[in-house]
Amino acid sequence: GLMLLRDTRDDKFLPRHGSLLSGEYTSYRKSWGSDENFSQLITTYRQFWAVRETKTLALMGVLFLNDGTVPFEMMPSLSMRGYYEGRYRDRNFAMFQGEYRFPITARFSGVAFASLGEVAPEIDQFDGDHLKVAGGFGMRFRIDPKQKINLRLDIGVSEDGVYSYINFMEAF
Repeated sequence: GLMLLRDTRDDKFLPRHGSLLSGEYTSYRKSWGSDENFSQLITTYRQFWAVRETKTLALMGVLFLNDGTVPFEMMPSLSMRGYYEGRYRDRNFAMFQGEYRFPITARFSGVAFASLGEVAPEIDQFDGDHLKVAGGFGMRFRIDPKQKINLRLDIGVSEDGVYSYINFMEAF
């Protein structure tokens, strides 16, 4: 496979400005030892803007395309806060999400987020009829101020219900 990466973010863990573009193309062939013949193209774009002195607007888009006979475990799934990971899975996936990050105290901060995405068996079937929408909010606790590493708690809400997430680092 091939991979392209362009990173202009000011910080790897908690960026306030800059962007990250990644593209990855992988070809799986039976003649090379794979069980199936298929190809995957994954592109991700993240953009960060500093808003005033302490707030950040972060946006991310993901496009995951497959061609050929894709094994089930290698199919992308709808990965958005507010949905159970793996519930919606198909050959192709597109998603866009945004976050507004803001400080509360020296070690606590908050975030409001929204996302929309869809899975589809073929590229031309991304039609919006099965578009999933989610939103929510979260809290961050800076466990390592020097490295800017956060412990995060997010609450995602969608038509499927309310889900909570505890994790390290930002969602993107």
